[in-house]
Amino acid sequence: MAKEFRKICLIRGKNMSTVISVEHLSKTYRLGQIGTGTFSRDLELWWAKMRGKPNPMLRIGEKDHGNRDGEELWALRDVSFAVAGSKVVVK
Repeated sequence: MAKEFRKICLIRGKNMSTVISVEHLSKTYRLGQIGTGTFSRDLELWWAKMRGKPNPMLRIGEKDHGNRDGEELWALRDVSFAVAGSKVVVK
């Protein structure tokens, strides 16, 4: 079903002018990187990591799921799309 829909969109796209075109868009997140939002919390987390202590940002009873430093999580990988001028894009 999804493959058929893609074919229809591509055929229609040839006849209409494209106003938005995105090709090969990718986004990754590096897990385990410090980025709490404030310098003081980043420093606190870094200091705990350096001493081998548990994550001080965890809530009481919350488990630490191990060290995931350097692991990549792909949110988008090689996504391409085009929007024709007569189309409406909604959220």
